[in-house]
Amino acid sequence: VQRGDHLALCDPALVEAALRNHPWVASVEVRRTLPAALEIRVVERRAAALVDLGGLYLVDTGGEVFKRAVPGDGLDLPLVTGIGRDAWVERRAEAEPLLSAALALVDRWAERGLGRRRPISEIHIDADYGTTLWAGSEGMEIRLGHGALPEKLARLEQVLAAVEAEGRRAEVLHLDNRRRPDWVAVRFAGTQGLSRPRGR
Repeated sequence: VQRGDHLALCDPALVEAALRNHPWVASVEVRRTLPAALEIRVVERRAAALVDLGGLYLVDTGGEVFKRAVPGDGLDLPLVTGIGRDAWVERRAEAEPLLSAALALVDRWAERGLGRRRPISEIHIDADYGTTLWAGSEGMEIRLGHGALPEKLARLEQVLAAVEAEGRRAEVLHLDNRRRPDWVAVRFAGTQGLSRPRGR
């Protein structure tokens, strides 16, 4: 549609179809209004994460992979790994819930205010070991395993507060103990083994 086009010759359905082809357009509605106007309402996608599917792709807040990421996108987002292109193409029904779970983790992380100090850089999904994420400028590794996400995030906050109160820095945190889910093992920066913070 160009300025000066005769609106009687304009097909709103064709304009809608053309706009829907743009990867950043989530939905669009085009209608002709009197006396002589074309009203276009567009809802843009909001990118929530990047996913590695044999190349980096953008994922919106609804979990839809909508375009290949390019340098011009200028987005600093969490990266979801571990799904793989073959799984996405051949077993989409199995892969989509994994991606949705990773996006839910990003949301819960932000809701608890964890992202302000330790933004997530990567979430890795593994069928056997569950979810592992890396966060903060120093890439702290947090092994969450499977399930009980709200409880684990609450426990994580408690442990991080205790570690910081001791003036130490956690390098790896294990919240994936299946036999003792209330235990958190921590490897401190500059040490070799794992320990359990006092009182936890």
